Parts: sequence; structure tokens; C-alpha cells
Amino acid sequence: QMVGLRSACTPNVHLVRQKSAWNNIETMKIVIRLIADAVSLTETVPGDHLQPILLLDACRVHLARSVLATCVACRIWPIIIPAKLTWLLQPCDTHAFHRYKVYLKKVYQEARAATLDGQLSVAQFLPCVYATVRRVLQGQKRSEAFDQDGFGHRQGQTSVYLRRML
Repeated sequence: QMVGLRSACTPNVHLVRQKSAWNNIETMKIVIRLIADAVSLTETVPGDHLQPILLLDACRVHLARSVLATCVACRIWPIIIPAKLTWLLQPCDTHAFHRYKVYLKKVYQEARAATLDGQLSVAQFLPCVYATVRRVLQGQKRSEAFDQDGFGHRQGQTSVYLRRML
């Protein structure tokens, strides 16, 4: 079924099939290369005014030497979020994932309601994910999230809540 699922996949989503749904070192290196390709870092002369960073939690997979070496090879600076602080400091956690989950649940329930038995196949579920990515993650300005979480160029806009929690 993967051939059909991949052919129906939107270009900005990459389907991975492996024994475990958990991330591993090899998958993480693939993801880093995909990020590098997405921001055109594999070109010979990337824009010298941009320096992509990748905020990672302190998961063992993220700290593996080969994962960090892949970041270096792709000219991405890894920044490690201290353990147990991702919920507070990671812009996706603080500004995107809640909205993502709420919207995905909504479109998933709508898709289930449109079926006779309330069940969705993977092929019926994936369009819910694509719609959620498009609606919640694409075309959103993220600079404010980075500023509020203390990673932007406007450090004075670090949120009062974050400062209080720290």
C-alpha cells in the first residue's frame, strides 16, 4: 500500500514505514537532510545572511554523534533544549502542537462521520493530516514564537510567562 500512499502524498510530507514508530538515529539523519534540502542548504552557495538552527530536545537519539555530525554536514546549528523543558522552550510545543492536535481531531472526526462505519483506513486518514499541516503549520509566521520563547532576535519580547517559569 505504501506505493499508493506515497503517490497520493503532498510534496511537503514524507511518509516513512519502518518496524517501529519511534525515532531512531538513521531516521533522524534522514529528517535533518530533508530539512537541509527544504531550506536549500545543499546548494553550493547558500544565502550567507541565513543560519538555520534546529532546536532538539535532549533525547538520546538527538544527542548521537552521527546525528550532530549530520547537522554540521548540512550546515545546521543544533541547539539542545534542556531535559524536561521542551514544553516551555520549544516553539513548536509552545505555539503549534496544541493547535495541530485540536484541528487534526476536528477533521478526523468529520472524516469518520462521513463513513458508514466510522472507521478510516490509513489512506482516508492521511488527507486529514495533510489538511492539518496545511492549515496549522504552513504559511504561519513563526518569528513571534521564537521571540517569545527566547530564541528570536528580539530578546526583550521573551514572554513574561517564560521568564517567570525560568
